Amino acid sequence: MELFLQQVFNGVMLGSTYAIVAVGLTLVFGILNIPNFAHGHLYMLGAYISFFLMTVHGFGFWTAL
Repeated sequence: MELFLQQVFNGVMLGSTYAIVAVGLTLVFGILNIPNFAHGHLYMLGAYISFFLMTVHGFGFWTAL
């Protein structure tokens, strides 16, 4: 039961992240009438920095975030 609740929580968190990204893209497109995909750049930059801190400097997962 604990594993099920953890998976439900993970699904809700991932879904809310997708919703926030979708709302950001929708607002930019709705106001400017041009697609702006700069959000993806910021997410990838954060992922690369976290990966670098974890692999090169030996930081823990939560510390790197």
